[in-house]
Amino acid sequence: MYSISVYRKDKLLRTLDVAHQIAVSIGRHRLNDIHLSDSSAKVSRFHAALFRDAEGRYSLQDLGSRNRTSVNGKTSDFGLLNDGDKIGIGPYTLVFQGHSEKNKVGKPGVTLIDEETDEDTKTILSPPHHEKEEQPGSHWRGGYGEDGGG
Repeated sequence: MYSISVYRKDKLLRTLDVAHQIAVSIGRHRLNDIHLSDSSAKVSRFHAALFRDAEGRYSLQDLGSRNRTSVNGKTSDFGLLNDGDKIGIGPYTLVFQGHSEKNKVGKPGVTLIDEETDEDTKTILSPPHHEKEEQPGSHWRGGYGEDGGG
């Protein structure tokens, strides 16, 4: 099961199953999949998004938010998520739980039917691929500047 647990000040607000979603939007606007209400405006209307790739791994991308997104305390723009990663967005902490036997066996995807040809097509949404080879344990790309600070 892949899920996101949403906390505010160490209080669990809810846990959402994201196992069947290719993309998950996060932000202050009510149209987001994960709506984070915040009167202080530290959460952007469309703050960040999760994307599932062809291998079933999830990545997180900051969507250019003013107050940035952090993962495990480090400000980041984009990176793969691991089980237990803590995503910081304004006063919220979102904990990613990514453990699924099903996704270890097969590749997830959404099968669509082309209405004109009546043929099955497989469509998978994923974030842009970066050519830079990653070092073990450094799967997060920083924000502005070399230290990842904003």
